[in-house]
Order: sequence, then structure tokens, then C-alpha cells
Amino acid sequence: MKKRLLSALLACALLATTSAAAVDVVIPSASGGTTTVTVDTENDPLLELFVEEMTPAQLADFLAAQDPEEPAASALALEDISAMVRQNNLTILANDQIIPGKKAVIDDAIDEIEDGIDDIEDAIDQLEDAIDGLEAMDKMYDSLIDLYGGAAGVSGSDMEELVYALFGFGMAGDTDGMSLGGVALLLMSDQTSIASQIAQLEAQIDTLEDQIDELKDQRDELEDTDFDAAERQLDSVVDQIVKGAETLYIALHTMQSSYDGLLRQETILQMKLTELEKRYELGQVSAVDVASVRDGMRELTRGKETLEMNIRNSKGDLNLLLGRDADVNFELVALPEVSSAQITAMNLEGDLKRGRKNSYDIFAAEEAIDTAKDGDGADRKYNIRQAEYQLQSTQNSFRQSFTKLFRAVEDAARAVQAASDSRGFKITELNVAKTKYGLGKISYNDYVEAQINLAQADADLKTAKNDLYLAYNNYQWAIRGVVA
Repeated sequence: MKKRLLSALLACALLATTSAAAVDVVIPSASGGTTTVTVDTENDPLLELFVEEMTPAQLADFLAAQDPEEPAASALALEDISAMVRQNNLTILANDQIIPGKKAVIDDAIDEIEDGIDDIEDAIDQLEDAIDGLEAMDKMYDSLIDLYGGAAGVSGSDMEELVYALFGFGMAGDTDGMSLGGVALLLMSDQTSIASQIAQLEAQIDTLEDQIDELKDQRDELEDTDFDAAERQLDSVVDQIVKGAETLYIALHTMQSSYDGLLRQETILQMKLTELEKRYELGQVSAVDVASVRDGMRELTRGKETLEMNIRNSKGDLNLLLGRDADVNFELVALPEVSSAQITAMNLEGDLKRGRKNSYDIFAAEEAIDTAKDGDGADRKYNIRQAEYQLQSTQNSFRQSFTKLFRAVEDAARAVQAASDSRGFKITELNVAKTKYGLGKISYNDYVEAQINLAQADADLKTAKNDLYLAYNNYQWAIRGVVA
């Protein structure tokens, strides 16, 4: 990076002017040659003035101090932010595990339910087989009753065999014979027992089938689990984090602009202090004059150091949002400028319609109405009414926030124009002051004051442009449904 090279060889810098819009700083290299770095002064009259009035070492000092970041910093552009956050932010990566985890739990529960259904169905099959056997026996009893119920009698041995076959016990010693009507009574008695057993088994089957229905309902409910709302909520969280990272990046640009402005003012005051010290030695100014400038320098330096600390802290915060170590070095890439065509293309009602469609808050409020309608309690109608009021409130709040963001872009655009006009006036003032100072018509203090005023105007214009981009970026996020 060219300004890092300048920083390493401050004392060796040589100056060579090449054109009204550029200056070459020639630096001897370790090999005995030189390295030339071109400094663009186009549209920067204050830097052009520094080139004219600074020594090569002073100019090299100024250029090297413009970025308070450490050497070997990589460039980070705004367009890189979204992808880096979405891929590496630890909070997002953690949230990405929530829905798959819930789905895995549900899948396991469904598998267990289906295993339970299979087990119950196997039990029902066994019970039905038992019923089939009992019903077959019952039919055989009917046939025997019909066949033998009215017979006059049968020999004892035949009766014994029949009873033994049916009931499993013998009739040894009975040689006089037995009426088959008595056997029929025994058969009918056993049929009653069979019917009771069948009824009990059928009742068990009914109970098991009810359990199957209940398990199927549980399975269907799990299979119908709606992850859309949860996924949309997590997407909203991701958008919020990305927007926060982009906002912090833009804020860093504003802090950097302020730092640059303070650096220029410090440089001007240092030049003024050097001039006053020479004049003090000649007895042209008092010690109070010199002390006053030194005090101003100290105050300005303290402010610059505080801002430098805030820049480093904010870069660390942004690094964490990007999912990397807080101490990773990076330098900012210039923000895109918002064009008048982009501002003209903004359409409040059309953009608002898109924003409402994309808003998670409105989506959640609509879901709450559906949930209330699915209820069946005594308070159902009140819950529906409450949810409808909440939706209306959410829609009204979204519209108001969206409208304010729309107006903020217009206001920021006007601020840029005002800052640009003011800077143009300060440039004219500086040119006039430079001419008058050369003619001896104004004091050096007045000349320095004109330089400081332009330095502040430069910083104000950069800040206004950053604010415009921030407002426009916020509006674009609002179209995507994010207004907070």
C-alpha cells in the first residue's frame, strides 16, 4: 500500500510536481533506486495547497497518517459484507442448526410412532386370529348341537369319546349310556364362554384401534409441522445482522471522514505553529499567541486520538459480525455515490407495497390471526379481534417507519447539495485569501482560518454523502421488509 511505504521512509522523501492535478513523491529504495508515488490533488484544493507549502517530509507524514489502521491491511468493500456475514457470522451459523435439529427430533418421533403402530397392528392380527379360532369352534358346536341335541341316546363308549374330544375329560365307569341332550347342554354352556371371550377380544381390538388412530393423529400433526414461519423468522434475524454490519461499515466511513478532517486541521495548525514559532523568535508575536496555537493543537490531537480509538473498536465489532477475529486489519473501500436517478426512481406507494409483502412483522401478525381463527374456546372471537387490531397496528407502524425513511433520503440529498455549495464557497474564500495573503492584505492567521474552514467543509461534504448513502441503504432494506 503506497501510504505504508511513505510511512517507512519519511525522512527520505523527495518532492516533484508533475501537473496541477497530481504530485509525485519520489522515495529511494533499499536497492539504490527510487519508488514514485502519485498523489492526486484534483478537486482537492487543500491538498494542492499542502503540496505547495509543505516540505517533502511533511507531505509524506500527512499522507502516511491518513488511515489509522495497521500496515498490511486488506481492503473490505461494502458489497462484500452481506456474503461474509451470511456465511461466517457465528450467530447465524448457530441459528442455522435450529430447524434441522427440530426436524431431526420430529423425524425420530415419527419413526417411533410408526414402530408403535406396527406393533399394535401385529397385536390386532394375533387377536383376530384368536377370534377366528373361537368362531370356528363355535360353528362346530352349533353343528354338533344340531346333530345330537335330539338323539335318544348313545352307547357309553361313544359318549365317553365324544365328551373327551370336546372337553378333554373322560367318563370312565359310565356304561349305562348318557343322553346327548346333556352333551348339548354342555356344548351350549361352552358356547357362552366362547362368545364372552370373543367379545373381550373384540373390545381389546377396539381399544388398540383407538390407540392406532391416536398415534396416526400425532404422526400427521408432526408431519404437518409448519417450519415456514420459523424459517422466515430466522431469515429476518439474518437480515437484521447483515443490515447492522452494513450500517457499521458506513458509520466507519463517517468516522474516517471525521478523522481525515481533524488530520487536515491538525496539519494546518502545525504549519501555523511552525510559522508562529519563527515569528516569535523574531519578536513579531507574543508567547501567548504561540501557546494558544499549541493548546489548540493538543485539543485537536486528543480528539483525533479518541476518534482513532473508536475506529479501531468499531472495526473490531465489524470483524465479529463478519465471523472473524476482532483484530483482523482492513481498510475501507470508497462507498458508491447515490445518483439523482436512484433518488428519482424511489416510489413511496409502490415501494411500500413491496416492503409490506416482505415484512416479517406483518407476516407474523397475519399468522396470529390464522392461529386465533383455528381456536375453539369461548374467547375465540376476542382473540381474533385482538389479532386483527395488532395486525392493523403493525401495518400502520410499518408505513410510518417506511415513510420516514423515504423522507430521510430526500433530506439527506438536500444536505449533500448544501454541503457541496458550502464547500464551493469555502474554496473561493481560500483562493481569495491566498491571493490577499500573497499581496500582504490579510494576516497569516486569516489565511490559515480559510484553510481550516475548507478542511471542515471537506469533512462536512464527506459526512453528508455518507449520511445520504446510509439513508438510501436503509430505504432499500425497508423495501426488503426491514425497517428497524
